[in-house]
Amino acid sequence: LLNLHRRVEASGGLLLVDEAFGDMRPDDCIAPLAGDDRPGLLVFRSFGKFFGLAGLRLGFVVGPSTILETLADGLGPWAVSGPALTIATTLMASDTMPIRHALRQRKACLDQVLAGAGLSVTSGTDLFSLVEHAAATDLHLHLCRHYILVRPFDYHPRWLRFGLAADAASDARLAAALRDFAG
Repeated sequence: LLNLHRRVEASGGLLLVDEAFGDMRPDDCIAPLAGDDRPGLLVFRSFGKFFGLAGLRLGFVVGPSTILETLADGLGPWAVSGPALTIATTLMASDTMPIRHALRQRKACLDQVLAGAGLSVTSGTDLFSLVEHAAATDLHLHLCRHYILVRPFDYHPRWLRFGLAADAASDARLAAALRDFAG
């Protein structure tokens, strides 16, 4: 990414990096390198995905102060609640290794359930698995009827993204719904 950034910056461009799933592999993240000494690099981070708090609606952007000022002027004041700031500050200052370990265990369980149903994971991260299936649209509707939400993709109708389940009981519920699918 740094090589790409140098090429983009040399041509007067701006490299935008989405690190929404970066917390699982912080050593691979470029956000700590963004700032005034790297013009032309802007990194977006999400808070809720890693910590399982999507409802908190919190994220941030790291980059050169001139670009951040332009963004702030364009967006105007963006209110973040006191509880959200307190939760985020506490969690970001904590040891996140146990969270990473637990998420990797959940991911292994998800992939085991998917493999047990004959589905192969074609891509993903430690936070979700991407499956390609000929009847993905039907499978998506089937899972919805079982109150299991997966993400379909309009631009690739054979893909479904499975998020991590909360626990073994949720894994079992997914496995049962997949066994019940006649697609």
